[in-house]
Amino acid sequence: PRRGAGGGPPAETSIAGNDMVRTMENFRIIQWIPMLITALLGGVVVLIVLIGASSLIGLFVMFAIVGLNQWMSRLTKRAEKRNLIAADRRLGLMRQLIEGIQALKMHGWESKFLDRIQDVRKEECEHIQQFRIFQVVSIALGRASPVLASCAAFTSFVLLGNSLKPEDVFAALTIFQALRMPLIMVPLALTAIMNMKVSLGRVRSFLEIPDAITVPEPAVPSVVAEIKTADFGWSKLVTAPSLVGVGASSMAFDQS
Repeated sequence: PRRGAGGGPPAETSIAGNDMVRTMENFRIIQWIPMLITALLGGVVVLIVLIGASSLIGLFVMFAIVGLNQWMSRLTKRAEKRNLIAADRRLGLMRQLIEGIQALKMHGWESKFLDRIQDVRKEECEHIQQFRIFQVVSIALGRASPVLASCAAFTSFVLLGNSLKPEDVFAALTIFQALRMPLIMVPLALTAIMNMKVSLGRVRSFLEIPDAITVPEPAVPSVVAEIKTADFGWSKLVTAPSLVGVGASSMAFDQS
């Protein structure tokens, strides 16, 4: 099997155990993107019809939060990449432990291996914690976005000299609350896209590894090695095997 980077586990083990599973989890979130885009566009149109230009202030607040969430998704991508590298190291140690369990038990190396695995697992958990913190902050901003946007829109609506009517206020609040689901899921979908790109990049790197060393074709296809003027035999007078007067030629292959 192919070894991972830095002497880690075989690449196929890491791909199947980490990247493919995470890709499927992220794809379940990404598939909501068409519905989210439709809901956002519909809500923007209705808000403009209800409260006019003041809705643009609230929409500006919402999209500013979306931009902040996109920046958070980049931080999440970095944390996810470091997490996958740490997971590869942990899987490599576990595979070494399983393959060499007899030698490990015989020499009494259990505590040393346990300490190494715990150190790598601690590093992996730190990256997981960073990933979850960025994800939770992104979702919290998405949930607060409708409240902040409605406050900004109604404040600007009053400052422009308009009077708030109950039917317009409640209708606009309903639209802002209806946008809550898309604004929660959009940051999550952006984070899932970034994480999926990391996993798919690792899968692509694995698939692009050459399967075997390519050997150039010989100049004469029918002859690869040739021996001339040679007599083969076994003599009791010779104390050691030897080859005398042999002319041999062979092709040189590039093993790089």
